[in-house]
Amino acid sequence: FFCVFDGHGKAGHEVAAIGAARLPAHLAAVGGGPLSAPHKAIEAAFRKTDSDIYQALGGRVEYAGSTGVAVMMDPVKRVLYVGNVGDSRAVIGKCSTQDSSGWEAVALTEDLKPDLPDEKERIELSGGVVMALQGDCGGDVGPMRVWDSAARDRPGLAVSRSLGDGAARALGVIAEPVVTVHQLRAEDRFMLIATDGLWDSLGNDQAVKIAAKYIERNLQQVAVKALLETVRREEGGQLVDDTTVILVTF
Repeated sequence: FFCVFDGHGKAGHEVAAIGAARLPAHLAAVGGGPLSAPHKAIEAAFRKTDSDIYQALGGRVEYAGSTGVAVMMDPVKRVLYVGNVGDSRAVIGKCSTQDSSGWEAVALTEDLKPDLPDEKERIELSGGVVMALQGDCGGDVGPMRVWDSAARDRPGLAVSRSLGDGAARALGVIAEPVVTVHQLRAEDRFMLIATDGLWDSLGNDQAVKIAAKYIERNLQQVAVKALLETVRREEGGQLVDDTTVILVTF
């Protein structure tokens, strides 16, 4: 089992820490084991973790939350079960004859943004408004966000699903994960699970190709360092966002 959490807001680091502690615990407590009913186990674990966050932080979670990606592996059937809220990602590095580099990225998650058609519909039916931030000159700036009105005062959340984020909960932002399944094949050699600090700077294919250069030489720790250093260069010499990367080889 592997997971990453990316907090936002003043208490975001606490939300992420609770997620990292409680989500695996809820899965481990499933009667018969979480692999007996993996979809239900992952969905229930996210819901219970969200409740844990509210219970622990109360009003402090009103404008704080976390994204999260959790990957549970059945080692016998070689199947991955992936739960996702927000815009962290899980990506497979696959050997490929279709690319000159010999590698191809396979996305296991989709960034859950407010302007995705189904997500936007749910938000608007709940009374939320999906608009970008209004810049100083009146034009739209940055990604689409969730607001409580066209005045765009609050909460301004840039994801459509998350843990916590009390102010956005009544506006259609939910903690229910999107659960996907991936059957591992011989050509699937590794998996990257990372927060948006990586993906905002590197595309899926780019990240896979950087990591693959070192994984081919059995230098997994160097592969992770190379990814972080590439992000640092892309961002002018510093990591401007929290950047967590997990590398799993198969």
